Amino acid sequence: MRICLLVQLLSACCLAQTSLFAPNTVRRLRQVMDEIYRLNHAKAAALCEQMIAQAPGDPIGYVYLARTYWALQLYQGQELTLERFAASDFFSETPGHNLPLDPVTEARFRKASLDAVTIARTRLNANAQDQQARYLLGLAYQNMASYDASLRRDWWSALRHGSKTYKYHRELLAREPEFADARLTVGVYHYLAGSLTWKTRWLAYLLGFQGNKQRGIAELETAAGKGLLAADDARTLLVLIYTREHEPQKAFQKLDELNQKFQENYLVPLAMGAISLRMEEPERAIAIYSGILNGTEHGKYPRLEKGTVYNRLGVAHQATGDFTSAVDWFQLTIDAIGGSERSKTIARLELGKTLDLMGRRSDAVRYYQTVASASDFAGSREEAGKLLARPYRR
Repeated sequence: MRICLLVQLLSACCLAQTSLFAPNTVRRLRQVMDEIYRLNHAKAAALCEQMIAQAPGDPIGYVYLARTYWALQLYQGQELTLERFAASDFFSETPGHNLPLDPVTEARFRKASLDAVTIARTRLNANAQDQQARYLLGLAYQNMASYDASLRRDWWSALRHGSKTYKYHRELLAREPEFADARLTVGVYHYLAGSLTWKTRWLAYLLGFQGNKQRGIAELETAAGKGLLAADDARTLLVLIYTREHEPQKAFQKLDELNQKFQENYLVPLAMGAISLRMEEPERAIAIYSGILNGTEHGKYPRLEKGTVYNRLGVAHQATGDFTSAVDWFQLTIDAIGGSERSKTIARLELGKTLDLMGRRSDAVRYYQTVASASDFAGSREEAGKLLARPYRR
């Protein structure tokens, strides 16, 4: 009897949280999000296109198609890492380097976003009580704000779009306070607005943009714990935020939740290894990276380049002081047939650092010179230039 009562209570909570959408719609949207987190972007896009074909006058397919293209652009760039988000210049108006963007994917993202805004706004103008349209219109603007912030570092555009999202989702929460998914937008808005440089924050305040980082984090925790459509997005954002706020244990916990749910997504355990290094637990990082490498060798992560894992193992061994093993791992990446230029450049840069720590300055300089003249990856040229002027020290 108690079990039946518990099931009934849980079901009632779920119905309250998903009251904006029919159960079948919720199921389809969660399938799209699951495919995104499994890195199956083509399948996620196909599901969205199917929704659009079946209901071209409904903004929902366009909104989630844009969300898919944003995720694909992040994946294609391979540079929105924990380390990058936590870097001192991430919220700067003049970041150290720009992410490479695929113009085709960006064009598709912009078109899907524009279609979503147009259709959702038309519906809301026709019926001011249409809460689905209010949520989806806000979500369309959220996609644009997220794209501009994470990929283009265009903070003014992100704030403009984010303020519209905040407006619509705040209005929605006033009418539907149990719809926890809308709290993701509110949380992101407050955190980003509260994280700008003092110069930008002051101008933003004059224009009516105010933020509070702690309130933003609290709203995201609510979305992660109670949301049904945006919970995984909220967890991912909290990983990045807790990393930036120097709370690695909380970030690791959120990653562990994602790892249990999406075991095909190799980006999650890679991030868990990076967090372990931030917590000064290199042995745990080595164990995590070794498990990932075993997965690549047995077909679990067919799209993950081994050189990426070799480099991570090299960095982890460097952190333990085992420089000889670190050199061996970086050399494996450099010698790998068919390895990417990106991985090889990173391996040369990290190998140079390791040689500096071993007191082999002249050997280190040769690697820095090679990196400085190669294609740039995540600021590799600039870092190599600094290391040519001054030896690496931890």
